[in-house]
Amino acid sequence: MTNILDVIVKQKLSEIAESKRNHPTQTLVNSAKKKSCKSRFLESLLNTQRKSLPALIAECKKGSPSKDIIVKNYDPVKIAKIYQDHKASAISVLTDNKFFYGEKDHIHRIKEIVTLPILRKDFIVDSYQIPETKVLGADCILLIAACLSKKQIGDFLLESADYGLDALIEVHTEQELENVLSLDHKLIGINNRNLKEFKTDINNSIKLKKLIPDSVLVVSESGLKDRNHIEKLEMHGIKAYLIGETFLTAPDIGHKIEELFPQLK
Repeated sequence: MTNILDVIVKQKLSEIAESKRNHPTQTLVNSAKKKSCKSRFLESLLNTQRKSLPALIAECKKGSPSKDIIVKNYDPVKIAKIYQDHKASAISVLTDNKFFYGEKDHIHRIKEIVTLPILRKDFIVDSYQIPETKVLGADCILLIAACLSKKQIGDFLLESADYGLDALIEVHTEQELENVLSLDHKLIGINNRNLKEFKTDINNSIKLKKLIPDSVLVVSESGLKDRNHIEKLEMHGIKAYLIGETFLTAPDIGHKIEELFPQLK
């Protein structure tokens, strides 16, 4: 059975090669350096937690490899505005097109209307994508430990900091977490979904959270369906969440947010 992550990374490297031909690296770097503002992504999550409120990263996503199209009449700007109105701390925006039906320009379109910091949700596998993320207008990159070496993660962290970008490092296994912890990074996401099989188990967040120092902000990602899930994670000290599909498949996104997070009403 082919690992979907391997397929995605191969496709992504092909796309990046094409991008480099059309937009040379140095041109992109020069454009990125003109955007000097520092990210507010991590600070926004921390500020919410200081108020004893849950830090919600709400996701704009049209579809996925496991579910295909999730939202038929997809309007990322409209969705992002609902998230902001319901007190999300940040927004995650899918920019991968082939597998998640995202578009890079969705970030710019959302930024024109919404003031929340934005996580670019994509498969970052080449340093070219870091200044690209800055040019697109995002505040944070996602580094998925399952498809990067420890050295790559370390290098990408340094590069993202040079551009004033925050980075969310995503792990799924104890081995990935062990590699990441040695980098002394302060923002780690625990993916409850196995990217090889796409099965979810929120107990993965609880298991790995026990191994992470309290000085690290931990985000639980994937498979969070109802208030019981949130309460279970809260009991184990997890107070930040990345949620998309649960909101996007609900009849009313705003009501679903209030159902999971009554504190944000």
